[in-house]
Amino acid sequence: MKLTVFGEILWDITEDEKNIGGAPFNFAAHAARQGADVCLITAVGNDESGDEALRECERMNLPTDCIARVDRPTGSCRVQLQDGTPAYDLSGDMAYDHIPLPECFKSMRVPSKREPSAFYFGTLAQRSSDSRETLKELLKRRELFDEVFLDINIRQDYYSDELIDETIRAATILKISRDEIHVLNIPGEPQAICRQLSRKYKNLKMIIVTLDSDGAFVYEKGGRITRSEKPDCEVVSTVGAGDAFSAAFLVNYMNRLSVRECLKRAAALASRVCGKVEAVPTYLMDDVRKWKAVYRLLDHVETETFDCGTLCGSACCMCRDAEKEMGIYLFPGEHLLLRESEKEQNWLTWERQDPAEIDFPESWEGPVYFVNCQTPPKCPRKWRPLQCRTFPLKPVIGESGVLEMIWDDDELPYTCPIIEKNMPIHDSFYKATYTVWTHLLKDPRILDLVLSWS
Repeated sequence: MKLTVFGEILWDITEDEKNIGGAPFNFAAHAARQGADVCLITAVGNDESGDEALRECERMNLPTDCIARVDRPTGSCRVQLQDGTPAYDLSGDMAYDHIPLPECFKSMRVPSKREPSAFYFGTLAQRSSDSRETLKELLKRRELFDEVFLDINIRQDYYSDELIDETIRAATILKISRDEIHVLNIPGEPQAICRQLSRKYKNLKMIIVTLDSDGAFVYEKGGRITRSEKPDCEVVSTVGAGDAFSAAFLVNYMNRLSVRECLKRAAALASRVCGKVEAVPTYLMDDVRKWKAVYRLLDHVETETFDCGTLCGSACCMCRDAEKEMGIYLFPGEHLLLRESEKEQNWLTWERQDPAEIDFPESWEGPVYFVNCQTPPKCPRKWRPLQCRTFPLKPVIGESGVLEMIWDDDELPYTCPIIEKNMPIHDSFYKATYTVWTHLLKDPRILDLVLSWS
């Protein structure tokens, strides 16, 4: 699923620190984490802050191909938190006020076959004529997108009635907060406002209204209303929560989940973000460099002095069920390294699964990647996934809260002689595997999975 995201990238500056931000950036980062193929169209300055912004994009696994460098300062915003609620002070004439149309869009044509796609934009980047003209050019290519998602983000006085009206007319899905709905100049409660909006703007398929501590609801064309449950979380900061909500909703909607399920998942992710300081909470293992270090540590250790595959005829590589080859799942972030491996050799087949459908922890925002080797039992050994490298050891957290390594006790479609005969393994293999898991468990998603085994 492809997402094209247009708008600002900037640095949120508080008294103590600065963090990368901007609603489109936050949205894009959350969407990419959930498996979307994201194209972020924005601009940064030819300055140190611009360099840092590009590094942050790379760290968040966001392609930088459509991020322009312009002769203006990289965007910044001073943020003050009052009881966890942010107030914004934005400077004018920043790099994101001068976003050019990417070259690849100038001659782009609709392919005969394409995967589902959506376009996301907001209001702040439209405060300048340069970026607004670029947005208009992109929206002229409406046939490239199945859905157009507008997230109204009101900042200071950078909007007008004309701008709001024009941008709503371009959207199929509108998202707005209860605090911002007054800019529509329609009297009444949120539901009544949605009814009037739906009558006025025939292009809107649905309107999403977030209600802070009261949850959110979706108003669909025809009048159907779906409500979320009220969030149950300790609020540290609401910065970025709305962007996380939008990303989770749209990604799941484009993956054809029901509106109710999309709303549930969007509310859950927004609640998790509210419990953090960062708009896009970082995870330890969403970093190719860290996975390379893990692989290196395991490169030179083996369970035995010989290839253990000779004991069982490479059963763990060759196993199949009645219908298809059984894949193995990758851990969060590991797919980034395995995708990189395919630049050298196309040796894997890929499948994506929804974590909720396969009983994985809720913290796995998704998707879960399963892979199969195309030429078993032969493979490029330096790229073997973690599960191939550490089997037959499995991590669990003991009753005392200490990490332990045990034989993998999952039901297997083959017999492992090492487990069956309780064969001794090299001490170096055990120590390296233990060290790797000690590091991996610092990522809360991986810890959640291991706790579910324990």
